[in-house]
Amino acid sequence: MRKIARIVKIDKVEKHTNADTLDVCTIGRWNVVAKHGLHTQGDLVVYCEIDSWIPHTLAPFLTKEGKQPKVFEGVEGQVLKTIRLRGVLSQGLILPVRETSLNADEVYEGNDVSKLLGILKYEAPVPATLAGKMRCAFPGYVPKTDSERIQNLTQEFEEWKNAGVCFNITEKLDGTSATFMNYNGDIHVCSRNWSLFEDDTNVMWKMYHKYKIKEALTGIGFNCAIQGEVVGSSIQTNTYKLNDQRLFVFNIYNIDEKYYLNHEEITEICLKFKLETVPYIAKIRLTQYHTIENLLENADGQSELYKDAAREGLVFKGTDSTYLNFKAISNNWLIKNK
Repeated sequence: MRKIARIVKIDKVEKHTNADTLDVCTIGRWNVVAKHGLHTQGDLVVYCEIDSWIPHTLAPFLTKEGKQPKVFEGVEGQVLKTIRLRGVLSQGLILPVRETSLNADEVYEGNDVSKLLGILKYEAPVPATLAGKMRCAFPGYVPKTDSERIQNLTQEFEEWKNAGVCFNITEKLDGTSATFMNYNGDIHVCSRNWSLFEDDTNVMWKMYHKYKIKEALTGIGFNCAIQGEVVGSSIQTNTYKLNDQRLFVFNIYNIDEKYYLNHEEITEICLKFKLETVPYIAKIRLTQYHTIENLLENADGQSELYKDAAREGLVFKGTDSTYLNFKAISNNWLIKNK
């Protein structure tokens, strides 16, 4: 589970090259611009990742003077986005422990303090055509769609690189995720968090019928889930300038054996049932990337779906174990879509 706010140790503090009143603090591979002199190397602090919803009571300075804080799930505050401050990329927020309500026994490296501080993971409002009518919570026998960001995997990156682990790379598409599952004849059509009742106006159900997903779910031969990204008209900003809505498969999960199928197996099944897959980029070993920064630079680029659009990023999945996966989100894309 993603720790949206956690206790970390500051790895490095450097003076901002373009601002005398600012420092650049490094945590793993995240850089955060902060007030000069507020932090020192080795400090234990609260690090809040981008996409955190920070309550106004915790950090009132995030709301511009003269403005009212925004509201998300009944909590006044602001969402953290990737920004540039005087030319330097800043991703997240660092809070001194002394300025929070945390007790001493709660301040240890790695502790998830999101709930303790009332920090939420921000989710953009879902249009009615995507939200649908909730049948039940997302069934627990299938993992939800998510991958860890490479900036949080500095140690693993070096281990995988030294071990020569091989990864398949696909494009991360800018849309909304959908999961279709069949468990002993019980079929679920799901958004990220919910199973939805059938509804002709709902995008997930439109994809289910358009691509004849039932034929795939019942024809694969075992209880399974098909997961993909829905992109196109009325989805986000329709990055790829599509006139319709399309589903691109990125995962197929074997519910009985509890594992993800590999790239070759997914490709074979999708060809058989006429399903589209997310754009495939390459098979590589991490040895071609000297650093995480170098890998993130390679996340920049143009989309395979629409050459005039910048891609959101890349997804890496181990060829021997598809549970070995991470994502690299393009910083250029984050800045443009902040």
